Amino acid sequence: MAALASQLREEKDIVLAKEKEIKALRLKVRNQDEAGMMASSENVSLREQLERREEEICDLKCAA
Repeated sequence: MAALASQLREEKDIVLAKEKEIKALRLKVRNQDEAGMMASSENVSLREQLERREEEICDLKCAA
């Protein structure tokens, strides 16, 4: 009986460790997703700035 209880505790510890690992991985994925969204948002902003600058150059060339 003591051997079964010991085995059960060991298996429970393994399960808890796996659950902790899963939570850590989920957090890591969420952080990467958020970083990806931020990078995407920044990319859109930079593209808009680039388009404005290109329009300004075109306007300057046309005015010259």
